[in-house]
Amino acid sequence: MKRFQKSAYVTAVETRSKSVLSAGETTLASLVATYDRLFPVTSPSAVEAAFASSLVDPKNVSKISVWHDDASSSVTGHLIELIENVQTLEGWIGLNIPPMEDGNNFGVSVQLQVVKMLEELREVLSKRVDSAVDYYKSRAEATEKLLARSTQTTTSTENKVKSAGGKDGDENKSSESTTVERKSTVSGDIDEHLRLKGVVAIDMKYYAEWKAVLRSATDRYAAVLDQIEKNKEKITKPRGGNPGGAAMSMF
Repeated sequence: MKRFQKSAYVTAVETRSKSVLSAGETTLASLVATYDRLFPVTSPSAVEAAFASSLVDPKNVSKISVWHDDASSSVTGHLIELIENVQTLEGWIGLNIPPMEDGNNFGVSVQLQVVKMLEELREVLSKRVDSAVDYYKSRAEATEKLLARSTQTTTSTENKVKSAGGKDGDENKSSESTTVERKSTVSGDIDEHLRLKGVVAIDMKYYAEWKAVLRSATDRYAAVLDQIEKNKEKITKPRGGNPGGAAMSMF
């Protein structure tokens, strides 16, 4: 009987998964460091006041704050990295699931439970990746309503006149005039104040959302790594002595 060998793909998955697991503590430390940098212990009212003060100068209304640019980039980067890590671990455990048999399936149930944790985490992370796009879109719409709106209309008119029988014979004359009309619309004081509050509210909304997302992602990723470490023997050898599916591939 032909002896099954590991495929290059299976070997690559095992190598990547080992790298992800060995870097687990480093990844978590990086997440915590980013969280501490972006979200120091500060009251929500103090954060809101800081965002509002940056908008006192009208020139800053249309600009994204340095903090929001940093936070959206940092949080999105971490989420993308975690999604890739989770997919790697899903693939690795999936390749270790043995053929279906009657009895002795406790190790397989452990594998499936960890895979479920990974799938749920990946789904949550994937939904949150778009939050940066949503922020910039919401911020742009609110800013557009706040700023003065101006329009310019240019109209050109050409008049032609032909006269006959003059001293110098027939004569053609033409004249052209251009009219430029400019309109500017500025919100009233009360309306402008409310719209400014709306911009600050958007900044605060995504401050809170990114804070919760990063904290939740860190906690859930740590829980998954912990479960894998505690059940590594059952994940790699769900039925005892022999490894699962990854060790005996037909590819």
